[in-house]
Amino acid sequence: MNFDGAAAFCVRCRFRREVCLCREAQPVPSDVRLVVVIHGVEAMKMSNTGHLAALVIPDTVVRIHGAYGRAPAALGELRETHAPDGREWRTLLFFPGLGAQPLTDAYARELHGPRTRLRVVIPDGSWSQARRMVKRIPELAALPRVILPEAPGTHARDRLRPRSNPEPARVSTCEAIADAFGRLGEPAAEAALYGVYDAAALRIALMRGKVHVAAHREVLQ
Repeated sequence: MNFDGAAAFCVRCRFRREVCLCREAQPVPSDVRLVVVIHGVEAMKMSNTGHLAALVIPDTVVRIHGAYGRAPAALGELRETHAPDGREWRTLLFFPGLGAQPLTDAYARELHGPRTRLRVVIPDGSWSQARRMVKRIPELAALPRVILPEAPGTHARDRLRPRSNPEPARVSTCEAIADAFGRLGEPAAEAALYGVYDAAALRIALMRGKVHVAAHREVLQ
């Protein structure tokens, strides 16, 4: 199959229709609200994984920041103190820095409460892009920070990773979100996020010619 010619793309998963991801990206109920702020340059790349989370986590908010000719990301919703059901938002920014709290199992248990709902914010871009977004967007700069205490584990399709990692501790945005949801007591969401990442990585490898189509006809539409 030739992946070089012009073809229609799926508007939901952003993959070419020949290898549409949607049937493998079914929504999974989650009580955690996810907000992904994607840098405008990153949003244009096929290898971006931040947008994949919205395919499986309902109520996910995706905002684009820094795109040429577009206004900065509108994140006024992060100023809202209460969720629609009346529970108080507890909002966390997943990003390193002074005062960042490791998301250990013990700390994750402390975050849950009958009167609160978690809202997790993820800046998605290169390290320099993410740092600039966190510094320049007031709604992000004001948030308490958390970090993953260790890198997520290696998965079966790690060799098909859309991007190489110069350091083992650096993982894709989708993998980081998956690990975070697992630590926050959302195992079904964690599995779904890792699943959609693996499915996307395989499709990107097919389009780049890293694996042969004949061996993976099950992904073709």
